[in-house]
Amino acid sequence: MKHSLVIAFVILVSISTVFSQNIDIRTGFFSVASYSYQGSGYKSIEKNFDELKEIMKLCPECIADLNSFDTKYSIGYVTGFIGGAALGWPIGGYIGSSMAGRPTWEGYYTPMILGGGILFIVTVILEVTAHSDLEHAEELFNSMSDQGSFLNIKKLNYGLSISNDMIGFGIVYRF
Repeated sequence: MKHSLVIAFVILVSISTVFSQNIDIRTGFFSVASYSYQGSGYKSIEKNFDELKEIMKLCPECIADLNSFDTKYSIGYVTGFIGGAALGWPIGGYIGSSMAGRPTWEGYYTPMILGGGILFIVTVILEVTAHSDLEHAEELFNSMSDQGSFLNIKKLNYGLSISNDMIGFGIVYRF
């Protein structure tokens, strides 16, 4: 009995990993977006974008969302760099002149800070919408890949409990 339970567990885990072809995407505002496919390690989306597009090539809507993510992310990268420079130049200039003993606020500092602040806000909006496009592509692909699999196992939890008088093993599948 004990051996048959272990064999059944191994077979179920094997089947669930073979038939699950989901993509797991991690995003964060201050971190690089990464993905994992079929249990492999997480890869940077920036460095492996073509590979991710190749995985999702059967879903045209996913490719459209990936292209939208790429465009918004690239534009956000450029506007963030320019906005950061426009914010940093006046602040650095003021701090530098203060350390020299004559703090001066130049006339062009105010428009630079305003322009940099606007570009910073635009960058935040682009970053948030780019990540939502990426998450939408992930949801579409995972829902598409789940439709054709033998077992639609969304989550596998298992555990072992040991006490003085018995040993328990539990498996929970969420379909």
